Amino acid sequence: MGLKHLFIFILFFSGLLLQAQNLVIQGTVRDTNKKPLTGANLLVKGIELGVSTDSLGRYSIIVKQGVHVLIASYVGYKTKEIKISIDRNKLVNISLEETGSILDEVLVISDAPDHNLSSTDLGVSKIGIATIKKMPAFMGERDILKSVLLLPGVTSVGEGTTGINVRGGNADQNLILMDEAPLFNTSHLMGFLSVFNSDVVDQFTFYKGGIPAQFGGRISSIMDTKLKMPTAEKWQVEGGIGLIANRLLIEGPIVADKVTFYLAGRVSYPDYLFALSHDNNVKNTKAN
Repeated sequence: MGLKHLFIFILFFSGLLLQAQNLVIQGTVRDTNKKPLTGANLLVKGIELGVSTDSLGRYSIIVKQGVHVLIASYVGYKTKEIKISIDRNKLVNISLEETGSILDEVLVISDAPDHNLSSTDLGVSKIGIATIKKMPAFMGERDILKSVLLLPGVTSVGEGTTGINVRGGNADQNLILMDEAPLFNTSHLMGFLSVFNSDVVDQFTFYKGGIPAQFGGRISSIMDTKLKMPTAEKWQVEGGIGLIANRLLIEGPIVADKVTFYLAGRVSYPDYLFALSHDNNVKNTKAN
């Protein structure tokens, strides 16, 4: 073999190596506002090779050396074709435009068969702070426990007692929680006053059926009470004066938007009511 033929063979073999070399096209796909498009599709026309962009809009495709047509598409955006001549690894960033279209107005008016369905939870009542503040106040004192008696299926154990019966269950089958802490004595003076200060209660959820497993083995009802979060914006003072009790709430930020606190207290003074009795045993009762 002569030198001429050897030189031609080397050139031909080198060309085959270059042609078989794998090269990388990579870059990002964004919209006109530079926002990455996640899940955009990129297809190399003619060779059925495609990928999708990641959460940052990035993509990477391995192709052979030569001229390729890259097709980028995304739902709601115009499809874009880019002709690329590649002889080395190349960075190609693509920007797609939205497909704006004006639709005629469509007005649909109908009543769904379940339009009066507010929740799919059965036997669950959730009462927020706005509703709590509207509850009837006995002698100026709102009682959250007494408000539960207004719900269907809930009855009082009896006058002068603190328990409730829910759908025929016993009083000891109810669980009352305050910020996930169980309460065993929920009232004072034989049910005359509740242990809950309504000023610091945010909401409570009352389960009468379908009790979640997280609440343990109580089979009658669960009363899950959540306390409010103190305001982080400004100092506030709130209180109330009633015939048998006074309340005061102070809350506010110690360090703005970082550390907050509230202090709430309640003082009851029903002794003067007992003093009106003609029975000396009742008249001398102290219940402050």
